[in-house]
Amino acid sequence: MLASTFTSRLRALASRIRGFFSSRHLDRDFQDELASHLSMLEDENLRRGLSPEEARRQARLRLGAEPSLREAQHDLRGFPWLESLLQDVRFGLRMLRRSPGFTAVAILTLALGIGANTAIFSLIDTVLLRSLPIANPSQVVLLKWSARHAPKVNGYATYGDCVDNLHPLEHVYAAANSSPNPSGCAFSEPFFRKIERSDIFSGAAAYARAGQLDLSGNGPPSIVYGQFVSGEFFRTLGLDAAAGRLIDSNDDVTSAPAVAVLNYGYWQSAFGGSRNVIGRTIQLDNKAFTVIGVAPQHFSGLTPGSDFDLWLPLADARLAGSAVTWNNRQDDVTVWWLTIVARLKSSAPLPKSQAAISALFRNEMLHGSVPMFSGEPTAKSLSTAADNPVVSLLPAQSGLSGDRAVYANPLYALMAAVGIILLIACANLGGLVLARSAARQKEVAVRLVLGATRRRLVRQLLTESLLLSAAGAALGILFAVWGARVIVSFTTSEHAGTPAFGPSLDLRVLAFTLIVSVLAGVLF
Repeated sequence: MLASTFTSRLRALASRIRGFFSSRHLDRDFQDELASHLSMLEDENLRRGLSPEEARRQARLRLGAEPSLREAQHDLRGFPWLESLLQDVRFGLRMLRRSPGFTAVAILTLALGIGANTAIFSLIDTVLLRSLPIANPSQVVLLKWSARHAPKVNGYATYGDCVDNLHPLEHVYAAANSSPNPSGCAFSEPFFRKIERSDIFSGAAAYARAGQLDLSGNGPPSIVYGQFVSGEFFRTLGLDAAAGRLIDSNDDVTSAPAVAVLNYGYWQSAFGGSRNVIGRTIQLDNKAFTVIGVAPQHFSGLTPGSDFDLWLPLADARLAGSAVTWNNRQDDVTVWWLTIVARLKSSAPLPKSQAAISALFRNEMLHGSVPMFSGEPTAKSLSTAADNPVVSLLPAQSGLSGDRAVYANPLYALMAAVGIILLIACANLGGLVLARSAARQKEVAVRLVLGATRRRLVRQLLTESLLLSAAGAALGILFAVWGARVIVSFTTSEHAGTPAFGPSLDLRVLAFTLIVSVLAGVLF
């Protein structure tokens, strides 16, 4: 029963679709069919002895009013509401063409309002809403330690917010007793290597800022900013090269040739996007590096504001311009300079992985070869869970704040400001529409006399408003692209003129533009 009902409805829908796209042909067929029925009824009346005029009159009465029949048949074969909408659109376009001055002012006003809102929202989407440009970002976590007593790090304790585009030791320096519960994201390289050798995660990666580097070998010397990454960095994040290959574990050893991976945007701007750059040698602080690949287009770092020009293996973290200046950082457990992210195993829940990594960290801190507390905790105090150092696994999306905190409040303030501007624009357009309606009183009166309902008139006027807002949105997208670039230019970082973040008009931003344009059309 249900199957037959569904089949009949599907056939009816198919018939309506076919009728909608073949309306003219079906109209001719229906007209011929009506003429045939009318002729048959006339012939029957003539055989009954009626005069030709009376026979035709009786036949028409028996057949019914032709307009009503045509309308009923039309309603059955197509989508009346859609055809009515198309009629409103065509009529609305004709009316807007008749008032080019009003149309131009309205579209330009809406374009500025909608474009400004779209530009700011595209920046908010890029900085605050967009997920990390990596594979399955929900599985990637950031390691952050906390302890009751500050660890001894070259005489200082490092703790504070986790930022991946700054050197960890540049976050916050404080005396060991300046905070009762220090925490941070900096770890030593020996500890990271222990994580790599363990089976706690399906993959682990470490990185640190390389700092300002002098580049030569590609035209005039220039300044670039790079990032040191471990061999499993790109694999852990699930990234594939746009050209060539990415750094792997074979590159992250001191005996391996020095290699570099370029940022996609830097590859385009500095090398013209040429694939011949793969295998070319460049000089970074007078040390030769071979370019082996280009990172994916949408990846420039793990957080907004971390737009690096290139990536280098951790094994090469001894460059003159590098922020890393310790020759023994590979073996010294007191040199905390790495930020660590890891990808969770699908078979291991988060609490289990967190307990395992905390146990590894606690063993390193309490029982390692070097005392790691700047204070003098007693064995009794360290025996309690509250005093033991632990590692928390934070979602990388929220844990790596980067420049989000810097840009969040200004962007929200700008969003509120441009929203008010759009409301003002709608109010002004409402006044223009009201003034224009005075010239259309005769048209409205004629349509009412001909039988148009108030609902029909309101729908027609609303269609015209939505046409204006759609045209304003189309032009506003161009304004949004230009406006977003202008705003981003004010955030341009010092290195190579690279923007701190690059907004793009994706489907989410375009959906926002559509919603704003519809609301604007309804409002004014």
